[in-house]
Amino acid sequence: MVVSLPASVVVAISRYQGEAQILEGAIGSFVLGAMCGWRALHVLHSRKTLRTYQEILGVRFADVFPRDGYDAARLERADVLQRPNFWKVINGGQLDGRGRINRVIEA
Repeated sequence: MVVSLPASVVVAISRYQGEAQILEGAIGSFVLGAMCGWRALHVLHSRKTLRTYQEILGVRFADVFPRDGYDAARLERADVLQRPNFWKVINGGQLDGRGRINRVIEA
């Protein structure tokens, strides 16, 4: 799957000045958000980090991505995405193993 960057994001990237690793994280979050949805980004990153990435890219992830993307089930902690207490779990820092993506299982 190819993720197309909106023109406004390309402009924001071209104007960015700062640490390359932070820009890389912002772009990576944009791609994963397109694949997994904006809630998955909250499983992977802190609110502060997401706020920084959104400011760099000039977007609000919840406005440009679906809540749950087509590839969200690949996240190791995908179970958290469907919990009724999602925000309580996220805000309470009760997650471990947050950043792992499982391999695709061929049918």
